[in-house]
Amino acid sequence: CVFRPRGIQHAVWNPGPDPARMLELSSPGDKITAFFKGFDELTRRGCVSAEAVQLLAAPYGITYDLPLIAALEAEHGVSAGGVWWPG
Repeated sequence: CVFRPRGIQHAVWNPGPDPARMLELSSPGDKITAFFKGFDELTRRGCVSAEAVQLLAAPYGITYDLPLIAALEAEHGVSAGGVWWPG
C-alpha cells in the first residue's frame, strides 16, 4: 500500500524480479481516470514519448521530472517501464 498525496513528488516501482500490478485509487478520481485513458490511447497507437506524456499530463496537474527519473533508474537499477522515457 502506498499513499501518494497530491502535490508531493513521488516515485513507485517494483523492486522484485516478477511483474507487478498496480491498483490506483484516487479521490476524486475523474481527472486521473481521464489521464490514464489518454495514456492508454497513446500506448495503443504507439505514440508515446516523454513529450506526449507531459502534454497529456499537464491539464491534470501531473508533472514528470525526467532527469530525476533517470537518476532513480540508475541508482536503484529499475526502469520506468516504457520506451517513452529517455534512456
